[in-house]
Amino acid sequence: MSKRFGKSCFIIAILLVLFFVVTILYGLIMMAKGPKVFENVSINECPYPVANEATDISYVTQPPFYPSYYVEFTIKEKDFRSWVNTLDMPLSLKEITNPVQIATYRQYLDSDAQSSHTIIDGLSGSYYDPDKPDNGKAFYYDRDLKRAYVESHAR
Repeated sequence: MSKRFGKSCFIIAILLVLFFVVTILYGLIMMAKGPKVFENVSINECPYPVANEATDISYVTQPPFYPSYYVEFTIKEKDFRSWVNTLDMPLSLKEITNPVQIATYRQYLDSDAQSSHTIIDGLSGSYYDPDKPDNGKAFYYDRDLKRAYVESHAR
């Protein structure tokens, strides 16, 4: 083995170690920042897709390496149905016949807020991308509160 080859291998090893150290540090910094919660924002302030008729929008963002989110907003049922039909995914809403407990953005609040919500009368639908494992969206509508809930997850 020549000295030149040995030196090249050493440099590559150092660069790989440096890459992994930087990657780990970036991940730790992003985890320390944690999710960010935004409440009662306008449509223009929400980075996620919501209906034009949405009001009282609240959402949580995750660190960049975990691109999941929860968003909820107030909307009339007919506007929610119309909005879902405009989404670029095969999604059909179904009547909720048994109470459904869903996670909400509130699970990320630094308080004693209830982290889930139970829908007794409403709609639900979900979509999972068959080309991307563990990548999907769930949509819910609570008729009593006139509130829509969207959960998107990807890993």
